[in-house]
Amino acid sequence: PEVMAKMMRQVGHTNAKLAKYERVRKILLIAQEMTPESGLLTPSLKIKRRVVDEVFKDRINALYRSNGVGKIED
Repeated sequence: PEVMAKMMRQVGHTNAKLAKYERVRKILLIAQEMTPESGLLTPSLKIKRRVVDEVFKDRINALYRSNGVGKIED
């Protein structure tokens, strides 16, 4: 709860500086570290978007059905 609250405050501060169409509306925090070894990043530390989409598909879909705040999960 504390981490989520802190992140939401930070997103709020950032959103205040952005145009409406640029604002972050939904976030999902995960406890899993994203590393090349986990398969979620390339060796040059770029996100493997298709892999991330597939791994977190259920959580992402649930986020879009929710009020926009995801839980921290293992």
